[in-house]
Amino acid sequence: MKAAFYIFLLFSLCAAPFTGRSQPPPSQPRPSPSASKQWENLLSTAENQNKNVLVYLHAAWCGSCREFEKFILPCPSVVDSLKNFLFVPTSLDSDELGIQLARKYGITTAPVYLLISPSGQLLHYHTGIGGDSTSFFRILTEFKTKGQISGYSENFSIAYPAFYTDFFPSFKNTTPASEISSWLSSQKDLENEVCFNILSNLPVNNKYLSYFFSHCRSYAKKYGVCYYQKLGHMYLRSIDSIILHKDTLQYGRLEDALYVTDSLRGYNYEWLKRYRYIQFLGRSGLNWDRYIRQIAFWQEKYGNAYIRGFADDVYNKCFDKKTCNKMAQYLEGTFSDGKDLNTDLYFKYAVLLRRGGQQEAALRALKRAIELSPDNQSKATVQQQWNSL
Repeated sequence: MKAAFYIFLLFSLCAAPFTGRSQPPPSQPRPSPSASKQWENLLSTAENQNKNVLVYLHAAWCGSCREFEKFILPCPSVVDSLKNFLFVPTSLDSDELGIQLARKYGITTAPVYLLISPSGQLLHYHTGIGGDSTSFFRILTEFKTKGQISGYSENFSIAYPAFYTDFFPSFKNTTPASEISSWLSSQKDLENEVCFNILSNLPVNNKYLSYFFSHCRSYAKKYGVCYYQKLGHMYLRSIDSIILHKDTLQYGRLEDALYVTDSLRGYNYEWLKRYRYIQFLGRSGLNWDRYIRQIAFWQEKYGNAYIRGFADDVYNKCFDKKTCNKMAQYLEGTFSDGKDLNTDLYFKYAVLLRRGGQQEAALRALKRAIELSPDNQSKATVQQQWNSL
């Protein structure tokens, strides 16, 4: 199943104009007394009960949250396990407490689970529902053994720059990366929690992207799983710009950061690194000869996995005859299992053959694409698309 990606992250206009590096945007008021008091009371209750707080952050737009609440949360094993925590469900888009917690920990997705000590120290952070009740039960079990995430302070009442405060809960922004980067230039410590949240959620210039990538070991030490997950988000947010500008230097920094953090976590990273490198070459169109060599290595080592996705990149970007012929050959190799053969797949195959100069083979593939179309209107549309090429 292809991952549905998603998500990132645009931002709100500063409350007051930014006039220069020596005058950063004003800080917004700290959390309202009601949110602060509610949090204080929850921590006090947790201390009295000798439990950690388990915050469940959900949102009105989160379909997975509805599934969790309907199918997983009521399960007896989950209900019983939750008794070990002070369980606090709150909305990150409508509850004052949830909005402030999302702001403090830079959370822009749901569901998210935060394990927090009675003193207010973040101990663990997890995104996603875990698949089923058994998986979620394993998450809860894992929560019992986690140490603290030291980068985040116990302080709930933190003043933020206006552009960051206004980013929540809408996750919309019009503040240019240049202004956000100018604010960062006024900061002495780019690894404190406010700067970490800004760097990992808002648009910044290449200087600060490079800093975030190149200081991966330090960030990983302070923020643990929070850094790992936010680095993945940054990959998605940055890769289009890196590809557009064919910025191989910045791409290298990003890959190095991903490699280091995944190695620290004990992951087998090689296949993923090569997968992303092939994507970068294909979507940037930087070097088609190198691209095909990478595909050949991939196919030899990993078989047909993701070959159809790679073919999409060639279909969308490439008109090089040699490359299109080779990609058509690799794509044809995925047809042998007979799985998921459809009009779109055969049409792309036909186009690659055509660009590769194999006109008769291309027409046969086009015929198959038309045959797989569900109705006459669809068949006519496929023919029209072909004629328009």
